[in-house]
Amino acid sequence: TVQVSDACAPELEALTAEVSARDAQIHDLETMLYGTPLDWTDNIPDDWREDAFRETLAAVAEECGGSGQLQEVDCSEPPCMAVYMGGSAGAGADCAAWNDRYGIATSQSTRTIECPDGRSMRLQILSPPPKKYRTVDEMMAASRDPTVDPVDQDNAHTRMEHRWESLAMDVPCPDPPPDGG
Repeated sequence: TVQVSDACAPELEALTAEVSARDAQIHDLETMLYGTPLDWTDNIPDDWREDAFRETLAAVAEECGGSGQLQEVDCSEPPCMAVYMGGSAGAGADCAAWNDRYGIATSQSTRTIECPDGRSMRLQILSPPPKKYRTVDEMMAASRDPTVDPVDQDNAHTRMEHRWESLAMDVPCPDPPPDGG
């Protein structure tokens, strides 16, 4: 514990208050930029939870292949996200295994990243849509649903984009193939 003289106490108190105010500003800016993390609430169906998501990824790999390596599954908040490197995830919603569980849509981000060893690799992040859509018309009608809070919808979009960016920066490149193979 640091002892502060009575003469310095008011200055220390003022500085402590200023630091607290700055911390609050930083928190507000982070929330504005990255959104508020989403919680796994009781109303999220089991099909959107980690065990079912991993099961679906395995079924997609078995039924539809894909040229990418599954590098990571992130279920820190809804929706779960799968990160593939080096190719595709196996067609996502075009695969019956995905379509049966999540419908005709996927949420995804695809980009090329540079690995530390100089390789360029394709990175694809795949996650289920907010709900299961059977038709494009159903999906389009849901996008105009007046019961959906636009603030919640904006936050979910901001969180998705932030998580995509974080995963793209944090997932390591897979080891290069052995020479000659």
